[in-house]
Amino acid sequence: MLPANKVRFKSFLGKLKPLVTAAVTPESVVRAILETWMVQFNPLLPFQSIAHKSLLSAPAVVEFSNWLQNESDILEGCFWLSSAFAVLLGKDLQKANAMYFTPPYLSSRML
Repeated sequence: MLPANKVRFKSFLGKLKPLVTAAVTPESVVRAILETWMVQFNPLLPFQSIAHKSLLSAPAVVEFSNWLQNESDILEGCFWLSSAFAVLLGKDLQKANAMYFTPPYLSSRML
């Protein structure tokens, strides 16, 4: 993970995890974050709503989306969002699907 943002990211995860319930999947939470982020990123971009409407206004979703918009470029934002999805799925599914991601700064250096 990006060292400078790791602590902040973990605080967001603490707020996002309670949103995942039997009725709300990790995918639903991430879709809500993505939708909120993309609307902020480019309000003119046509985007068909795929998220639970109640999640779009959840403080944890809005706060994480704002952080993605303000603190990172699109590649770093995708890294953080995919990492959040993997964590929200749980360690077993993360491990079974090899959901580990290389930070953009490291990928760029390798290229």
